[in-house]
Amino acid sequence: MPRTITLRSERPMNLAEYSEHMKAQGEYLVTNLYHEDLEKNEVPPDTVVSRYLDFPEFLQMINGVVKFSSARKLREHDYKEFRLEKQVIDYEDPLISELTPEEVTEANRLLESKDWAKHWFISCWSEGSSENMALWKIFASSGNGIMVSSTVGRIRSSISKDLIRRLYCKKVSYTESDLRKNVNDALFCKSNEFRYESEIRLCFQVDYHYEDDYIAYHFDPATLFTSVTLGPKIHWLFNDVKQLLVQAKLNPELAHFSSYGRQTVR
Repeated sequence: MPRTITLRSERPMNLAEYSEHMKAQGEYLVTNLYHEDLEKNEVPPDTVVSRYLDFPEFLQMINGVVKFSSARKLREHDYKEFRLEKQVIDYEDPLISELTPEEVTEANRLLESKDWAKHWFISCWSEGSSENMALWKIFASSGNGIMVSSTVGRIRSSISKDLIRRLYCKKVSYTESDLRKNVNDALFCKSNEFRYESEIRLCFQVDYHYEDDYIAYHFDPATLFTSVTLGPKIHWLFNDVKQLLVQAKLNPELAHFSSYGRQTVR
């Protein structure tokens, strides 16, 4: 299947006219960036994953709201312009006039811009359920947060397919190279220095330029959670967290103390 950019309009127009038309409407240039590697090596549904949260995000999640971050928020060395090797114009809209070679070149230039990141959203998890002190410190308020665990299959089942048509889920590859040749590389590759994260990413694409840093969807927390682990600095909130789970109509027995006990995360 080729990589595509899909253009739609309400009347016949060439690419230059179309670009101006869409800019006047907030630059909602519709694109569909595809790379065959996106379909390869997805993790199986029984893969156990965990996510470290600060307390406000945990409260959102137990109330059925999950946030996906814009690809624009990727670290700068992952947020690269890249060249797709085989760009194709896919005429889904018969009103689009046939493009000239010059217009195809311009479409390719658009694909090479950072606008691709406005279409992709990411949820980052760590493989397994064993605790990682570095992740507690970096992502969970230095141990004052929560680690929630699940499986890839449960995450997929908890989010309505009416909201997200295609959710890609893959292990991040760690590399010494800064080169990102395509959308798969940009979404699922990071520098070796982050190998300790053992990251698994869930990514999906929207059909318009989305300018915000996050997009939120409702999901079923009863389907998603397999355990809720309190950070090593908030062990004294154990009963409070269990009560929050009860109020959210979740099983309070999901709550666990950290394996680090009452250690201080420095």
